[in-house]
Amino acid sequence: MKKKIEGLIAALLTGFYSDGCAEKRDSVITHCHKSRFINSINVLKKNMEVLLVRKSEKVPMENVLRSLAWQLSGQQKSCRGSLFNIKKESTDMNRNAKLIKIRERSKMKTDKIIFLVATLMAFLLCSACDDGELKSDTIIGLDVEVVGVPVIYETDMTLDVDDVGALAVLHGLQMEGKVTILGISYNETHPLAPAAIDAINTYYNCGTIPIGKYTKILRDPDPSDYYSARTDDVDNMTHDLSDNSVVDAVELYKQILANQLDSSVVVISVGFLNNLYDLLKDPEGFMLVESKVRLLAVMGGLHNDGFNFVRHNLVSQTQYVIENWPGPLVTTHVGGDMITGETLTSRTPATNPVRKAYELEWGVGPNKGRSSWDQVTTMYAIFGTQYFIEDWEGNGSLPNGYSWDFSKGYRGYAAPIDDRQVEQKIERLMTLTPFSGL
Repeated sequence: MKKKIEGLIAALLTGFYSDGCAEKRDSVITHCHKSRFINSINVLKKNMEVLLVRKSEKVPMENVLRSLAWQLSGQQKSCRGSLFNIKKESTDMNRNAKLIKIRERSKMKTDKIIFLVATLMAFLLCSACDDGELKSDTIIGLDVEVVGVPVIYETDMTLDVDDVGALAVLHGLQMEGKVTILGISYNETHPLAPAAIDAINTYYNCGTIPIGKYTKILRDPDPSDYYSARTDDVDNMTHDLSDNSVVDAVELYKQILANQLDSSVVVISVGFLNNLYDLLKDPEGFMLVESKVRLLAVMGGLHNDGFNFVRHNLVSQTQYVIENWPGPLVTTHVGGDMITGETLTSRTPATNPVRKAYELEWGVGPNKGRSSWDQVTTMYAIFGTQYFIEDWEGNGSLPNGYSWDFSKGYRGYAAPIDDRQVEQKIERLMTLTPFSGL
């Protein structure tokens, strides 16, 4: 039976390429995360092996194909591309159906053959994305081609909205080929946050980006104005958490970093440092940070910070990270007077979760901006001295009395060369339309 299926797939491959479909195939993969394909296919591969074991029971091949087709159609929602639009493709698939003799052996009706051939063609195309099997505990969304700076975004996206703006900046940069968002780590504990984050990613056609979250108890967790029990909030906008992973933040970091080149990853922390504290406390996590992370850019007040470094009674965790982070750690705290997001309502559609978040934050309504602390940190992390001045002399301090000295290439501070220039670039990136550069 295995040979029969392999023969069928080989025939489909011949028909697929001879029919001049390569351009279309490449377009579909361009517009969908490769990891989404791979996850669906590995599920199918595992189930196919189970079916093949049953060959001693003489299970008709028709039943095998029906089962595979049913499973693949269940995975259809994993991609927006037209590859899985079976009805639209049925005409082309019918031409390929003649390449196989399955009609004679199983006596299936033509329409069923077309459906099965179409789904198996999708199966073939997706399985070509990866020769290896994913382990059952592998996080969905890890297998992405890195273009530009590989980034992990560490955020407390709950109480304020500049975290949302910074994620929009990262997606804008990703569309322009300047970064690759490897994962998003959430250091608050609001149960609706992963859905809101995924809605933003989905709007940018990146709904498979894995999400990590803090899984311990957090003292006095924050509420949110832009996701809650209301039906029109960001968490209720289009998204699907079943096509990506939401896991413990430390596990997310470890699996992402293990797959990256040495000294390549930039971690952008615009929230609390509890997840990074736990990562450093994990022996494997510490080693991966030491070998894989090039820079940790942190948004926080340089002296006696009153929010990111101390909120939720986390000042001790902040101190530990600053003391023990094995590579460069640069802080920024500029952005209070840099207002961005004012043109989201006029320049982006109502389906944009970033726009929705800015309109809902503190009930300010449309055409209102917000301070850009987190976006400034994000811009520094990617552009460095192109738009920023770095200060490697001086020191920082925490309200608990701890202080640290700057050291060239190890601990420092950064601020924009020209606030207005950076502000304008942030606004442009926040309002880019998904795939506008493609």
